[in-house]
Amino acid sequence: MYYIMKKILAVAVGIVVSASGVLASNTGKRIAALDNALWACSEWISAADAPVVEGRIDDFTLAPDGASWFVADVKNDRKVKRACWMTAGLGVYDLYVNGKLIGEEVLKPGFTHYGKTKRSFTYDVTDAMDVNPGAYNRFSVQVTPGWWGDKIITPHGNEGMIGRKTAFRGVIELTFDDGTKACLGSNVDDWKGGIAGPVKHAAIFDGEVYDAREQPGYLVADQPNNRCSSVLSR
Repeated sequence: MYYIMKKILAVAVGIVVSASGVLASNTGKRIAALDNALWACSEWISAADAPVVEGRIDDFTLAPDGASWFVADVKNDRKVKRACWMTAGLGVYDLYVNGKLIGEEVLKPGFTHYGKTKRSFTYDVTDAMDVNPGAYNRFSVQVTPGWWGDKIITPHGNEGMIGRKTAFRGVIELTFDDGTKACLGSNVDDWKGGIAGPVKHAAIFDGEVYDAREQPGYLVADQPNNRCSSVLSR
């Protein structure tokens, strides 16, 4: 399967394939999770225009097309001393800060039981940031169906996929040079969401359709007509 083989090849040589289709070094150090209470300032968000698979599922049913992208431009109120990003996804997800791929994991968050476990991954992303006062930094996420929105966990004959839409949830914690902190959680007001980028289809069983002529989603997902919707996870 092209999707998996592309990832395996990247790991084998110690680099990862970015959403733009070029080989790029990753950044961001994985760290312990932030205070669990910070999740309260965030919500699960989905791309409002994300396609949904309808009807009874059989062996020939495919996961929904396209990759969901979520983008937020965050302004530094003061000089940033440290930036941490605590994240979770419904579907396989990749994180970017200013176009730099964050983390070394492949097919994050891996296989988990959709009704029991949603793994989180937290990173120190300071090295990917412009830390100067007043600077803007773009945080972006690509999410594809993975184990969440595909027939790999959806039983034959089920009405639609178990996971109807991919989704993202995250908390950005900025620590400024004066010791104060700011927290920005994923929400429908500050984040844009839409189907974008070169990944036209991605699935665990069925591989990936990739159009290298397309720009990375973090460059185009902030269009005015792209918006996020809240989701009730299950």
